[in-house]
Amino acid sequence: MGKYSKYQKPPKDLKPAMHPIWRGIGCLMAIILPALSYIGALELVKTGLNKGWPIPVNLLGFVQFPEWVWKVSLLAGLLRPIATFPNFLAVIIFTLVILILMSGILSLFYSILYRVVGPPALSPLDAPPIKGRKVKKSR
Repeated sequence: MGKYSKYQKPPKDLKPAMHPIWRGIGCLMAIILPALSYIGALELVKTGLNKGWPIPVNLLGFVQFPEWVWKVSLLAGLLRPIATFPNFLAVIIFTLVILILMSGILSLFYSILYRVVGPPALSPLDAPPIKGRKVKKSR
């Protein structure tokens, strides 16, 4: 120990352990929501085409790649499944929109649930909030 340093006990971990339900919500948002939004997008595009919804024509059909892509074997192998997928761009855009909407709804539900069930705003170590001063009115 040096001349100018003091011995300090290592700080204890004051945070309680995370409840397993919160890990489940993270798993839901990371794995299940993208899968559900992809399946929903497939069904929405199929329904939209059958019902005549105004889906832009540029998003429908097969994706066209330049000729040089097919000359590079690595790119050709990676992009062949995309090039054979009908309405790929429409499905991807619908997937992203559904994913953003579902994530927003789940985040809103999570924040309300956390507000109701979660820990208090102030811990026992926090100072109480400052109360406003009463100002006398001048006459």
